[in-house]
Amino acid sequence: MQATGRRAPAAWRQQGFNDPAQPVTDVDFDEATAFCAWLTEAQSISARGLRAALPTEAEWEYAARGFDGRRYPWGDETPTPVRAVYDPTPLARVGEHPTGRRPFGHEDLAGNVWEWTDSVGKDDDNPVETLTSGAPRVVRGGSWNYLARDLRCASRYRYPPMLRFPNLGLRVVVRVIRQSP
Repeated sequence: MQATGRRAPAAWRQQGFNDPAQPVTDVDFDEATAFCAWLTEAQSISARGLRAALPTEAEWEYAARGFDGRRYPWGDETPTPVRAVYDPTPLARVGEHPTGRRPFGHEDLAGNVWEWTDSVGKDDDNPVETLTSGAPRVVRGGSWNYLARDLRCASRYRYPPMLRFPNLGLRVVVRVIRQSP
């Protein structure tokens, strides 16, 4: 927060949202992308030909659905509190639901927090994607205060980039931007 000149969200001071092992929440799209830019430089990963970023919607869905087109990250079985964090369960620490893990090893792709993606949300009335700074962005994954149906790999919403909620966070991907010598 200090390095990017941003203030900690108010939710971080509340009981239930301030455990360092919980996912980052209550950040808007610009803060999420600023974190990725900071991470790229602070960890010197750009020198190794890598870049931290928010996943695209397609990357997020592939990580959750995989090769076999599963309905939920863990398979086609219905959600249970053992597999994911959803209504009415409070925000949990990352990795507390290993039975909901993807075969790729990703955790918490369903429930706990909605996650920003770098994809612009298409409007059914205006399907042309625009990359304006105010264009709605797609969020994926469901959250601790949403219903089980929102945990499906295909579930998505479009949110304005300046939106922030205690159930909205981020996931970081690391991309190869050039081959290291």
